[in-house]
Amino acid sequence: MWPEPIAVVGIGCRFPRARGVEQFWKLLLDGVDAASVRPRGEWLLPSYIDPEHEHIRWIMDCPGGFMDRADLPDNVVADMLPDAGSVLDPQQAVFVQCATEALADAGLQDLPARGAVVGVYTGATNIDYHRWLYSRAPNICIGGYVGSAISAISNRVSNQLDLRGPSLTIDSACTSGLAAVHLACQSLLLNETDYCLAGGVNIIVNPDSSLTFVASGMLSQSGRCRVFSDDADGYIRGEGCGVVLLQKLSTARAEGRQVHGLILGSALNHTGESAGISMPRASAQVGLIRRAQAAAGVTPEQVHYVEAHAVGTPLGDMTELASLEQVFSERGNGSGKVAVGSVKTNFGHSEAASGLAGLLKGLCIARYRRIPPNLHFHGMNPRSRKCERVLHIPLETMDAPAGRVVAGISTFGATGSNGHMVVAAE
Repeated sequence: MWPEPIAVVGIGCRFPRARGVEQFWKLLLDGVDAASVRPRGEWLLPSYIDPEHEHIRWIMDCPGGFMDRADLPDNVVADMLPDAGSVLDPQQAVFVQCATEALADAGLQDLPARGAVVGVYTGATNIDYHRWLYSRAPNICIGGYVGSAISAISNRVSNQLDLRGPSLTIDSACTSGLAAVHLACQSLLLNETDYCLAGGVNIIVNPDSSLTFVASGMLSQSGRCRVFSDDADGYIRGEGCGVVLLQKLSTARAEGRQVHGLILGSALNHTGESAGISMPRASAQVGLIRRAQAAAGVTPEQVHYVEAHAVGTPLGDMTELASLEQVFSERGNGSGKVAVGSVKTNFGHSEAASGLAGLLKGLCIARYRRIPPNLHFHGMNPRSRKCERVLHIPLETMDAPAGRVVAGISTFGATGSNGHMVVAAE
């Protein structure tokens, strides 16, 4: 069990049609589907891609959880182009912006002047911009490398804000964002840092990496994440960025900080040997959730909601439901069903940022005591109906049960790295 909870004292975020956590939460409560088709003129095409290729045309016309380009920081679109005098992956710019907003939200813009040790932990995996840049300008100078390397996402925050603590970019596929938060919590609990900025970012600038997902049959032909539904056919890709400013609860209380919510405990693991590196295994997920709950000092009876990793792939969703059914079948009689949902039905799968979308949703549910609807659900897959005895998928906004609301957030990576986090209100 963790020696004390970690307090979330600041939040900065950008998701489709949601600038800031207030808009993010309202969009979820209203059951808004934020998917859209990106205008063709906004794609950056590598020199080796034929825009008339059948798969490329399909990818460019497929809906996704795309952010409006107006949501990017000022001038970043111009700075993305090699002939503009500078190059910058928009993921770096957006993460710096959200980190700055998280500090401002906590009233801690002056942290560098205080001499505080502030760590920066970033989850990122998308190198679309890096590949595009080098396909267009292979002899570009060191500025281009720094402007496009994912290692520089966290480092740019530390550099621009003059932060002197650890500065790491973590790539564990879809778990990257939540893994970054987990490592930041550990840094605080070890007294390595006074504060930590932690988050995840994913901005899709070209259809390059989507080719792999099309070839693997992972993307939805229907253009929506139909999570848990019997007509689920894959997922749509999404963009977003979420950053939280973290502090030990005892310190936050001593300083009189606002607290958006608490991280009670978390855990990471790997699936281990399986039928394939991308194949999930329920036993690994069950062990992970139990470890996270033990770290948080909670039992299955105390958990009211689980934000699932579920993206809309039938095998992955069924495996996750089976693992949740096994964990929560341990609840005593009279504990009621656990609500389960996925923010990907609103925004698509934002990959390295998806864990942050789930974390923010879980924190809002715990704080405001309401559970948003799960979209695009048309009936449970018959092979998963056993789970309905302990799990409930809300199709409209509902009130959380009486008492302290505890939520779990799951994230599972495409190469077997898994994470689970337990949160509650202060």
